Amino acid sequence: MRRAFTLIELLVVIAIIAILAAILFPVFASAKEAARKTVAISNTKQVATGLMLYGADYDDCMPLSHRVISGFLYPAIMTPNRWCPSFAVREDDSLWANTLIPYTKNYQIFTYQGQNVYDPWGCGVTTAAPQNQSLSYNGLLNGYNLSGVASPSKLTLVWPGNMKEEIFGGNFTNPMLLCRAGTGTTALRDDCRFNPTGGPDGTQTTAGPATQVDISWYTYSSANDTAWVVSRGMVFVAVDTSARWRPLNLSGTVTSGADMVRDYNDPTMRYAANARMSAFHRCQTTPTSPLYLSFFRPDSEFNYQFGNTAGTRCTP
Repeated sequence: MRRAFTLIELLVVIAIIAILAAILFPVFASAKEAARKTVAISNTKQVATGLMLYGADYDDCMPLSHRVISGFLYPAIMTPNRWCPSFAVREDDSLWANTLIPYTKNYQIFTYQGQNVYDPWGCGVTTAAPQNQSLSYNGLLNGYNLSGVASPSKLTLVWPGNMKEEIFGGNFTNPMLLCRAGTGTTALRDDCRFNPTGGPDGTQTTAGPATQVDISWYTYSSANDTAWVVSRGMVFVAVDTSARWRPLNLSGTVTSGADMVRDYNDPTMRYAANARMSAFHRCQTTPTSPLYLSFFRPDSEFNYQFGNTAGTRCTP
């Protein structure tokens, strides 16, 4: 005759299982997050490699990052172009997220697992399968020659500039240059290039924040606007295609008063709640030069002063 478990024995077994679960579950969660981080680094690096291959085929000239519609800058890129007839724009075929496909071979590497999808199009009719994206290209490299990059191992080429947001059927370049449309056309000006001593289209030369000549964007949904894209940080891939996951605002503390973040590995000047990048560092090369985003400047040697007002120098 087999003896049944006593209540004490059963409780002991349950207690052991509970203890093991308490030990192992955090390990499993940590392993899952580590795997997600590895995939994020891999995807971002592959996109950056695609950009470098593109540059090699086009005399070191980087692709275009955005377009102009009716004289207004428009950072969203349809991927692939014309899947939504209502928003079909000729220029999207020549913008970075689409021109890289011959090198990357697919759109799936332009995003991460666990991103929150947002649809800015509201398109009821499709002519192709929309491809979601969340990675951003450093738009200050729009049409720029790679030989002019001062610090290839430090300057960001690709990063999750859409934060936790995945754009349904599109990409969102962040940051980007503020260039006007050419005379009598809606196309992006041919001379839209980063210019350390003036505006990117050769028209702005006055100093001060009022003459901001580039822009960084917030996400469509404020709930997605956080630097904690993968764990408590995000992946940055430099022009030399070196990839790094960097912790950002680990404490989650809101930057108070006139305080600012002082770190060359972080573009942020001040953080708001939810690790939101509420302001970025900007600097100018001369007293009469406009302010550009310090962290994304192609000419940066990452010895800039921290701040974003007229008089904040790119070389202390």
